[in-house]
Amino acid sequence: MDRGEFQQNTIEQSQNNPEIIWQSLSAEVRDNCTKLLEPLVKESEEVLGEIVSDEKRAEWISKVMEVEKVFLTRIIAETERALAARPGEKLITLLDIDETIGVSPATPGPLTTVLRPSLVPLLSHLKNRGVQLGFLTNRGAALRQLSEENQLQPIAEWIDPNLIFSDRSYEYWGDGSIVDLSEKFGGPGGIIDDSKMTDKGGPIRFRQGDYRKIMALADIRTKFPTGAIMVVDDFDYPKVLNNQNGMYGVSLRSPKRNASQGMFFPPEL
Repeated sequence: MDRGEFQQNTIEQSQNNPEIIWQSLSAEVRDNCTKLLEPLVKESEEVLGEIVSDEKRAEWISKVMEVEKVFLTRIIAETERALAARPGEKLITLLDIDETIGVSPATPGPLTTVLRPSLVPLLSHLKNRGVQLGFLTNRGAALRQLSEENQLQPIAEWIDPNLIFSDRSYEYWGDGSIVDLSEKFGGPGGIIDDSKMTDKGGPIRFRQGDYRKIMALADIRTKFPTGAIMVVDDFDYPKVLNNQNGMYGVSLRSPKRNASQGMFFPPEL
C-alpha cells in the first residue's frame, strides 16, 4: 500500500467512525427530539394544568439523546464490522419495529407509530453506505403501513418493499434448549454460532419471539444465501448469530428491560 492509499484508507475509517458520525448527525437528532417533545408538553400541560419548565424540557431531551446515541452508534459499529469482514458483498439490514425503531402509544383513537428521533438520519447514512434496508417484525401489515402517514410513511423512501418479513406465521415446537436450537440452526453453515449461546456464564433464556425470529431468519438466509444479513431487534437472538456465515446483529435488550442498550422507551415528562 502506497502513502496515498494509506491516507485514503485512514480518511475513510475516520469518516465511518460511529462517534464522528454521531457528532455529524446529533443536531438533526436533537431537532427531532424537540419535535417529539412538543405533543408531550401540550398533553402534560392540559392534564396537569402546569407549564412545563425549560429545565424539564432540557432534561427530557438530554435523556432521549443519550439513548439515541447508544442506538445509532451501536448499529453503525456493527454495520462497519460487517462491511469490513465481507468487502464487496451486499449487506441487508432488517429492522424490528416496535420498541426498536418506534413505539405505538396506547392512546384513544387510531393506532399510530412514533418513530425514534435518530431513525431518519441513521437510515439515510446506512443507505449512503450501500446497505439495503427492510423489516423483520411481528407486525403483519408493515408493507401497508409504509403508505400510511401516521405509521411508517416517513421512512418509506429508505425501505425496500421486497425486504419486509414477518414472523407471525412461525411457531416453534422445540423444547427451547440450547441443544435443540443448535441442532436446528447451528453448525458451520447455520445462522447461530454455538459458542455464543451462553451469556455471563449461563445459557441465554430465549423467548417465543426469539424462536420465531430465528426460524424466519433461517428462511431469509435461504432466500439470500450470499452476502451479509444484519438484524436489529429488542430480543436476544441477535447476540448469537453466526458471523462466519455472514450473519450479524444488534440486540437492544438489557437485563432490566430498559433503554440502556438502545431500546426505545420515550421517557415521561
